[in-house]
Amino acid sequence: MNFSENSHKLFQNTLLKDWGWLIAFLSINIFSGWLIKVSSASVPIVIYFALFPLASIIYSLCKKTWILVLTLVISSSILAFTLCILPLPNVSRITIILYLINILFFAFLLLYVASTRGIVVPALTVILIILLWMIIGWQSMIRLVWYCNLIVTLNKAGRRLRKYLNSFNAAMLVMTGTAAFGLAVGWMLGSL
Repeated sequence: MNFSENSHKLFQNTLLKDWGWLIAFLSINIFSGWLIKVSSASVPIVIYFALFPLASIIYSLCKKTWILVLTLVISSSILAFTLCILPLPNVSRITIILYLINILFFAFLLLYVASTRGIVVPALTVILIILLWMIIGWQSMIRLVWYCNLIVTLNKAGRRLRKYLNSFNAAMLVMTGTAAFGLAVGWMLGSL
């Protein structure tokens, strides 16, 4: 068996498909809560991070695709802007460990995309991140990885939950609750 066949079997595992994405989303939100607290950011930023999964519920209220697209673009742009202005804490053993965990999640996402869609997009993404790291610095790389982890795990976990719960709105409410819980745990860990 080659690497492609092994990774394909791993990603076809039912347990990983159903709950792995939600656990990854929870873990990334714990990281987000910790980072926001350590960065001494304001409470409205934490509230936004907890509520951003609700942006897609707009579609069920108005049933117009252009409004959904506009809402998702605005919500994702606010999230990206927030990640850009959020000061990252000084490098320490804890921050290095958390950054490495975030990078491992990102590598997992790239492996998933490579096993389902091919190698081109993950390869281009890695090249982009390396270029950003060389041109702008490691902090921009961490921010991009963090953003990608949040968005991709939200989408994948939301799709799995929608199938499991048979309701898009219920899935997004669970995702919002998961984000809020993860952020609260991270916030408490950042207070220690």
